[in-house]
Amino acid sequence: MKLEYLSYSGLSTWVEKCQRLLWEKNENDFRPFFENEFTNYGKAFHCALDTFYKNTLINKPFTEDDFNAIFIKYNILDLEKNKESYETFKHFVKKRDYENKNIIGTEEKFDIYLPNGVRLLGFFDLIYEDGDSLYIVDFKTDHMRRDYFLQRIVYTVAARILYQNYKNYYFVIDFINFDSYQYDHTHDFQEFYQFISNTWDVIINSDLDSLEHRPGPHCMSCPEEVLKTCPYFKQALSYKDKGVNDISPKLINEKNKIEKLIDVLEARKSMINSKLMEYYEKEVNESGKDIVSIGNTLLSLSQREISAFPYEKAKQLFGDKINASLDVSLTKLKKILDKDELKKFEENKITTFSKPFLKLKDNK
Repeated sequence: MKLEYLSYSGLSTWVEKCQRLLWEKNENDFRPFFENEFTNYGKAFHCALDTFYKNTLINKPFTEDDFNAIFIKYNILDLEKNKESYETFKHFVKKRDYENKNIIGTEEKFDIYLPNGVRLLGFFDLIYEDGDSLYIVDFKTDHMRRDYFLQRIVYTVAARILYQNYKNYYFVIDFINFDSYQYDHTHDFQEFYQFISNTWDVIINSDLDSLEHRPGPHCMSCPEEVLKTCPYFKQALSYKDKGVNDISPKLINEKNKIEKLIDVLEARKSMINSKLMEYYEKEVNESGKDIVSIGNTLLSLSQREISAFPYEKAKQLFGDKINASLDVSLTKLKKILDKDELKKFEENKITTFSKPFLKLKDNK
């Protein structure tokens, strides 16, 4: 099998999920797309923690507005839920008190080679030191606890190579939703090196016929043509069908989110309109300020919010499963996202309001 590097995700797919799925990812560049409220929540929470700790290192505040901006960026638009999430966030950072540790880095990428040539790739959520001990922290927003032994292997080996001047190495899984964490102290790195090396050799020397199929929830992401060749086809298909049925009620939820976003964007246009009028009364009439530059500033803010919505990803996620009402919402959203529409909107607003203002300035 062609394999450029080994990550925790790849190792987990090979050991715990389905070997054929790893083959598809590496040989055929298959990239299953997953994006739902749970994955978005996890990404947003990780981004908020990363920003908070980075801000801490430079004595920069992190506010509730910063938190909400990150969640909106990840298409989480329920303001009430976001408020609850922010309370969870505040409780978590206060209780853990990582900002008062000796932080070495947050969201640090590692891309390293072992002595035998195996390449390891991944990200440390947070690393801090305490005396002669190094702590590698990984935040989990899972709604169930489980063992992350394979991640411990990859991350502690990577940390040992990158940060060699410590006596002790601790891998910490921090379960945010359970307000609990799990410490693992690593002593025998040689055993971990050997496991990674042996697994790498088995993977790169495997061929298609020797791969082990293992049916499970991951079958939902398997390509149809591959699923048909699976020796456990019926079991795999049941997971695939379950995934489609699970997604169906989420289509309505996604439609509501998109329509809410459309309302937000329409309100933003109205806000720009009213702000321009407000500046006309207050700034332009009184001091002759340039309304065109003011309008452009407001419009750039609107465009940043609009461009943050992953329209194409939404289309890719639902594909042919999109129902009629969702398709209408997405079509309307795409029209708002269209650059020509934005340009036309900008030109119309500036033309409508700037002519009398500029005329007013010329007469002064």
